[in-house]
Amino acid sequence: MISPLPAGATARRRASRLLRSAFALAAVVLAAGACNLYDGDLPPQDELNYPTSLIVHPDGRYLYVISSNFEGIYRDDLGGTLSIIDLETRELLSDRTLCLPSYGDSLVFGPSNYGDPSSPVRLFGVTRADDGAFSLTLSQDGSVAQCGNIGTLDTGSGAFEGVSTCVNDVADLEGVSRRERRLPCVIDELLGDPATSAMLPAGDDDAHEVQVVGGLSGGILPLNWRNGQIDDDEVPDPRFLVNGTIAMETHPLTGDIYVGGRFSSFVSAVRAVRNGDEGGNDPDIDGDDAGAIRAMYSVGGVRIPLPSNGISGTQRAEIRDLKFSADGSRLYITSNNPDSLAVADVSLNADGEARNTFLRRFDIDGDPTAMFVSELSGRALIYIAVYQDSEIRVVDAESGERIDTIDVGATPWAMVADPVRPLIYVSLFSSDAIGVIDIDPLSPTRHRLVGTIH
Repeated sequence: MISPLPAGATARRRASRLLRSAFALAAVVLAAGACNLYDGDLPPQDELNYPTSLIVHPDGRYLYVISSNFEGIYRDDLGGTLSIIDLETRELLSDRTLCLPSYGDSLVFGPSNYGDPSSPVRLFGVTRADDGAFSLTLSQDGSVAQCGNIGTLDTGSGAFEGVSTCVNDVADLEGVSRRERRLPCVIDELLGDPATSAMLPAGDDDAHEVQVVGGLSGGILPLNWRNGQIDDDEVPDPRFLVNGTIAMETHPLTGDIYVGGRFSSFVSAVRAVRNGDEGGNDPDIDGDDAGAIRAMYSVGGVRIPLPSNGISGTQRAEIRDLKFSADGSRLYITSNNPDSLAVADVSLNADGEARNTFLRRFDIDGDPTAMFVSELSGRALIYIAVYQDSEIRVVDAESGERIDTIDVGATPWAMVADPVRPLIYVSLFSSDAIGVIDIDPLSPTRHRLVGTIH
């Protein structure tokens, strides 16, 4: 889901790159060696700053938060942060904060793990300051994140010592080139304004973890990460399938990526052809190239019928978030213009293909953004962050009836459920905080804000 980048930020970012190039040339000509190409303040490591993306470790111990540097007051190259919050104490572990390029978003775990699905090895995301993406390595218990080879990791035991990337000059970090001055966990200049990403499921023999990145430019592209690394020359050209790509989610049954755009009412389903697949480049390929993606193509999708706006004809949906039901039979879609929640049948037909049939649409005023789907005793409830009204709406997925309203006191943006506790975590964007919401049906504080993490 897209983070709300301020107007003109893209232009400022590109202007900044031109200035950096000019300074670099001046440094060469003058041989001064004192010109800092990446000057500016580092972000705080002990607090959040316009949080845009959240994800909880599968064992429920740690919450990972991307802070965006939304106002652009910190340096572009290291102005964003990844913070780790201990959910047992609800404390931000400031000594484990990593600085990353600004305007980050879309955290997602990779499929590789430490012999247990509840212990992922890597965490991926995107950063708009450099039109890039990143891959972080997690310790076995999830308590520390490592950028590339900065720090020490025993992959056998999972023992880990991370090193902060919050430094004045990234070239001072081990393994960082003074010429490129780029974090080893980041790959940049992929496509215009990357806003979202999703992971493809991995086969037993796949050597790659495939992160599919989508940008507001309309492009999507697969990144074939191998052991958390990727070479620039291995990045394919983006495919332009969806106008203003803003949200992506993986179908739990087919593995297809569903892509929603900011300027479209069509959710496209995209399928990948991997090395080792039947019909792939070479179905017999193995070793380091096994599982790498070399092609992606559309396999249909869901069109949301919208009423005419009476001025320019049919409205465009401006999709904001996509979520599947646990059994893969339903796709839920939040959108603005008009503000609504749409429901589609994406169950499989006799041929094993998703039906991709629009079912219904409910009005949700107030700029709905992120959502979480709760399924209990055969009933699906959709928790929807409503940005303008600073609240979470609880909606019945079948009838569209509003079940409850949760006042969070500040603009809610991203949302994620705790896999262990009956709680939801919501980024309170303008308050630099995370709200904690009780969703236990037996609790006296159900559907209330029961805590705030700063």
